[in-house]
This record gives sequence, C-alpha cells and structure tokens, in this order.
Amino acid sequence: MRDAITPALRDRLLTAAEKLLASDITKGRDRGGDGKDGFRGCLNLDGAFLPLLANPAVLPTVVQLLSPNIHLLSAHLIALPSGPPRTIRIPGRHGWHRDMYGVTADLGFPST
Repeated sequence: MRDAITPALRDRLLTAAEKLLASDITKGRDRGGDGKDGFRGCLNLDGAFLPLLANPAVLPTVVQLLSPNIHLLSAHLIALPSGPPRTIRIPGRHGWHRDMYGVTADLGFPST
C-alpha cells in the first residue's frame, strides 16, 4: 500500500530499531547467520512500533479482506546486513513465510 508509512513514521521506526539493535538487550534477541539481528516482540520493547499495529492507512483494508476477527501473532524486528556475503534472504531463499506457531493448536490447521 503506497504511503502507508509516512516519512516521519519511517524515521521514528528507524531510530527505535537502531537503538534496540545497538543495545545489550538479550531477551527476545534473534541473531542468526550473515549478521542477521533483531528482536521478537518488538512492540513491547519500544512504543515507536505501536503505530504499525493499527495503521489507519492499512487496517481498514485488512479488516475488509479478513474480517475484524484478526489477532497479532507476533511482531519481529529483523535487520539484515546490506553488503556481501548474503546467503540468507536471497531470491531463491526469500524468507517470506507464514508464522503459525501456536495458532494451529488453538484453531486447527484448516482454520489458520
């Protein structure tokens, strides 16, 4: 969706992300290969991420497509290095996937 994140919001998000990534916080930290770094549950770590939860430019469309019965499963901050080597998140291994951990136990796989 075009312009769903304004330049001002983008700047606040970038500042919050850089602050978290520079911190010594280990709870929820998700480090991986090739310099990947991030946090699970980033909404709880900095209020700057909260506007992403109910973005007025996005939420009405999501509700129209999925119904108002939607739930946040998780919120991850993922930072990937911009330079080589890059063996994760390449076109052949793009990383897009559907997080379903815990949901299938509650709703069943056909309803997830």
